[in-house]
Amino acid sequence: MKKIFLFFSILAALLLNSNLANVFGWEDSKLTAALLLLTLFLAWEFITRNIRLSKERMPEILLLILGVLIYIFGYLDSVNLFRKVSFFIFVPYITSIYLDTQGSKYKKTLQWCIFIALAIEIGMAVYERITLEPLIADEEQYRIMNKEEDEWSFRASALYGHPLVSAMILCVINVFVLYSDFSKRFKFVALVAILVALFCFNERGNILIALLVAIVYFYRTLISIRPLFLRVMYILAIVMAVQYSYNILNETSMGGRLFHGEEIVDDSALYRLEAFSAFDELDKDILLWGFRTERVELENLTYAENGFVNILLEYGLIFGIPLIIFLSYFVFKKVWRYKNTGTLMIPLVFFGIGMTNPHLANPLQWMYFIVCYYAFRPSEFKKSLP
Repeated sequence: MKKIFLFFSILAALLLNSNLANVFGWEDSKLTAALLLLTLFLAWEFITRNIRLSKERMPEILLLILGVLIYIFGYLDSVNLFRKVSFFIFVPYITSIYLDTQGSKYKKTLQWCIFIALAIEIGMAVYERITLEPLIADEEQYRIMNKEEDEWSFRASALYGHPLVSAMILCVINVFVLYSDFSKRFKFVALVAILVALFCFNERGNILIALLVAIVYFYRTLISIRPLFLRVMYILAIVMAVQYSYNILNETSMGGRLFHGEEIVDDSALYRLEAFSAFDELDKDILLWGFRTERVELENLTYAENGFVNILLEYGLIFGIPLIIFLSYFVFKKVWRYKNTGTLMIPLVFFGIGMTNPHLANPLQWMYFIVCYYAFRPSEFKKSLP
């Protein structure tokens, strides 16, 4: 019974999002209800079970303490930050503490949650790319993303209404699956499916990062193949497959902006380079304390194409800097025990994409990181922790 309740709780937390709220006209209270099941489940478990906060969970403890401080300072300034802090800090890291105490008990349950979300994302992306029509994207945002109105520049939006959000989620799932205990055949099939979806989202940076991770991971597998003749055969097959794929992408609209964009550094790349200019337009109060009530409409910038900058804009320098430090500590503490290159590649993917993606400041990305970690962490870890 617990597994079923946790399954639907996690699934609701991953799938119900602000895009659905906007498209279907739901109020904020409806979106908040997406986390209600998970909150009730966690509350019951912490009340009825003896769950201890040990030093092994220090990153989560530090984040929770910081979340309490942010809420208290907001309350003293007559600003209600409870919903904001709950979504970004309280629920995700209390979830992490709970799952950490359960070992591999809910591993299969979490895997099913991720695979269902992955299947929905890939299915919607492929359908939208074939029909060149978004299913549930916000119309105004869709027009901005696809302003060129030609086939090669089309960007699918899938469940979350924006290619950047969906592409980052798929890249995070991809790197965790690659460094999991699944068979290499399963990992290869998952990689191909995710790459197809990334081309549908038309996200160049995410495509290149996913390919880089795959090369690093499968290189070690390739050089370990014996005998030499078999290894050569595999290499020739890979070269032929790459050449064939290149020809298809280069000669058809599926190549998207990666193959058919006229400029390497276009407007979207320039937005990322100019992310830090966001601070030039802020007064001292917002710079220190962040957007405590509503996002301020800056003269030339509504958000920065950098997740770290967005965290600083949201929480100010006073709370944003320690928040970024604690979040980084959380990520590296989790992946430190991987025995292979996962220790490097997982944070490289997550933070690398986050530096070119505003949605690192979105609790959804962190929720996916947490669920993926506990769903796919390998059975064998390093014994020592930092």
